[in-house]
Amino acid sequence: MKKITNFEVGTLTYFIIRSYFIFLSFSSLINTSYQNSYISIILSIIIGIIPLLIIYLIFNYEPSSNIFDKMKKLFGKNLGNIINFILILFTYFLTITSFINLISMIYTTYLDKTPDIIISIAFALCILYCLKKGINTTLRTCIILFIISIIITIFSQIGLIFKIDLNNFKPVSYNHILNSSFNFLSYNIMPLYLLLLIPKNKIVNNNKTKKITFIFYLIASISLLLTLLSIIGTFGIKLSVLYDYPEFEVLKYVYVTGISSRLESILFISWILDIIIFIIYSIHFCTIGITSIKPIKKNIAYTIFTISLILFNTKLINIFIINNTISKHLSLFIFIIPTLILLLCIIQLFKKKEISTRS
Repeated sequence: MKKITNFEVGTLTYFIIRSYFIFLSFSSLINTSYQNSYISIILSIIIGIIPLLIIYLIFNYEPSSNIFDKMKKLFGKNLGNIINFILILFTYFLTITSFINLISMIYTTYLDKTPDIIISIAFALCILYCLKKGINTTLRTCIILFIISIIITIFSQIGLIFKIDLNNFKPVSYNHILNSSFNFLSYNIMPLYLLLLIPKNKIVNNNKTKKITFIFYLIASISLLLTLLSIIGTFGIKLSVLYDYPEFEVLKYVYVTGISSRLESILFISWILDIIIFIIYSIHFCTIGITSIKPIKKNIAYTIFTISLILFNTKLINIFIINNTISKHLSLFIFIIPTLILLLCIIQLFKKKEISTRS
């Protein structure tokens, strides 16, 4: 990996936080805490500072190493490789669910007469092309895509501001707020461990990385909060809970004089960008992890991971993703894996620090 800037790390943080919120967190939050969902997000933003600080502590350890090398140094080669393999499997699970949900949404909303396998191949080829161009190219592109995303978000909010009815946020209660906060924390904040793939010494002026990451953490979280407020404020809670993709449906209500219809299709590009960036970076993460365990050419690993995305087409959703039993425990699963690994890392860091202090 070549040198990257703090702004590139910041925009990557933005896309990681937003990507998994689509298709899962919006509907989950609304169906759990109803009109009080925005309180859940505010609470989880505050709580999320804790895992963010833990990630930064690990980030400072062995600044020349990525997360996979750090694991070997903290736990030894054998145990470190086991933990690395768990991280790879877990990350690729997130990648597959994101890809399947993206294809499902595109299929049901725009291309219902197109075989889902064709849509999968089209997106997979785009992802593979980006991977082979190099992760540094993707990170530089993130800056442009971030600007586009922010413009679209601001445009959407301005177009919806007069559609919002403040009465839709009443009555306020505190039932199920903690459950919803946990969902937001699981889907959107815990995946930030992916940032640990970047060695600290590969970042230009890395003494500002902590500040920049936190700023983009807030920007991403606030953008999701504003979207949720516009959904509930526009639809009301009774209508919001009926939609499978409320984040898309609300865009149909954006109105700007002189702009043609189907504006929502343009505005929804922002969400698609989030998911694609997440998938590209996650496959790169898995590839670096695999090569740290067993030497293999990156392009071969990229191709294998991308082809496997196509194999997990939307016909498997009922088995792997939307199955009620799995869906109920998905946020718990997503929370537990990175939390346990991060906590184990912190324990090992303190043990090493204590040993070095004694000696």
